[in-house]
Amino acid sequence: MLGHGSGGGIHRGGEAENAFFELLIDLLLWLVPRPSPVTDEVKRLLTTGERHAWSLNELHLAARESLGSADYSSVFRAVAALEREGPIERIEVGDGPARYELSERHHEHIRCDSCGRVEEVAACVLEDATGRIEELTGFKVPRHQVVFGGTCRDCRS
Repeated sequence: MLGHGSGGGIHRGGEAENAFFELLIDLLLWLVPRPSPVTDEVKRLLTTGERHAWSLNELHLAARESLGSADYSSVFRAVAALEREGPIERIEVGDGPARYELSERHHEHIRCDSCGRVEEVAACVLEDATGRIEELTGFKVPRHQVVFGGTCRDCRS
């Protein structure tokens, strides 16, 4: 435990206190984002517009391909930190794994029932329905998430 010695300085206590401080430092280092090539690559992938709504596995494979190596846990921590900080958001599209995208403007999603491709629906199609839902339920509805299902052009042809 930290304390004041006879000289007024701070000194550390026994082994248990040292272990506690080491654990606290490890926790703080884990929570505070550090500059990392993996984090930089995850940010780049999410901002390129190359695809919409990435899963963790897709981000991991793409980061590993471009960097030569990247641990799944590093990608996970990068995504978790970016989600906490706000530049990305998690979406559920009904196919199991969560997906992540930039938190820019609200929009809906459509997922192909055949191949699983997810695309953005360019506008919010439920803005008019929000007021009616609030009337019917008594809830205040500041957000919603809708995923449409269908079959994409490629799978139809």
